Amino acid sequence: MPLDELHPFNDAEIANIPAKRGVYVLYQLQNPLDANGSGNLRKAVIRAKAGLPNATHFAVELLDVSASELRARVRKLRQEMTQVRSAGGRRDAKVRA
Repeated sequence: MPLDELHPFNDAEIANIPAKRGVYVLYQLQNPLDANGSGNLRKAVIRAKAGLPNATHFAVELLDVSASELRARVRKLRQEMTQVRSAGGRRDAKVRA
């Protein structure tokens, strides 16, 4: 599941998210809302959706990396997101590695 594939929030798509380490991005239509990482992507995406009910789509990327490399990937994603939008989103959330 690469980050350039947007998946709608529905039970079937959420069931396909692996319970493995990686990063995710939540979108409202095609606008990025939040990026974060976790040791269990499925649980993290479900939890993040509860905090951002206006999210309509998500993308995930599996990563077999250390916790520090996971945090670096999240930082890079968040920097990319700020280049596409001027304000908003949650940038203060902690990465759960």
